[in-house]
Amino acid sequence: MLAGIFIALAACGSVSVSPDLAGIIFSTGLIMVIIGGAELFTGNCLTITDWIDGKTSLGSLMSRWTKVYIANFIGAMLVVLTSGIHADVTQKLNLTFTQAFFEGVWCNVLVCMAVIMARKADSTAGKVLVTIFPVWLFVACGFEHSIANMFFIPSAIMAGTATWSGFIINIVPVTMGNMFGGVLVAYTYWRGSR
Repeated sequence: MLAGIFIALAACGSVSVSPDLAGIIFSTGLIMVIIGGAELFTGNCLTITDWIDGKTSLGSLMSRWTKVYIANFIGAMLVVLTSGIHADVTQKLNLTFTQAFFEGVWCNVLVCMAVIMARKADSTAGKVLVTIFPVWLFVACGFEHSIANMFFIPSAIMAGTATWSGFIINIVPVTMGNMFGGVLVAYTYWRGSR
């Protein structure tokens, strides 16, 4: 749940600054997740290798991902309901299924690379530094992050500028894309280590 809160708080900050700074501000969310040790669904997609290596069953892995996803949503909604900050989600709600899927793929390729690079960094400062740039890049490109959208779109719903059906139409392909992107990165690195 903390990861959902951290990402939502970072999303609050990112909509409160100029677009040039939004990516840097938003990276604070993943930094808090990584340094604080919280469980974020998008980064958890890297754990597909636990199943590939036979360390867990596919059912256990899917159960864990589902629990983290739901907990992230609860955390994000806590911020939505208490922050009073509302996002403009017009562009998100106008994506086709295919666009939302692939923007989700590329988003999580970058998020997972940030996680991998942070794991390799020897210091806290190093972890912070290597996390900023991939996140900044995905925000600058306008890619779609499912947990961030758990803040952005419900905040617009609270403001009366979006609907729950619009949320579902966005979140389903974005989540699928995030999963695919995370699995792609995890498998590529797993395969490369063999």
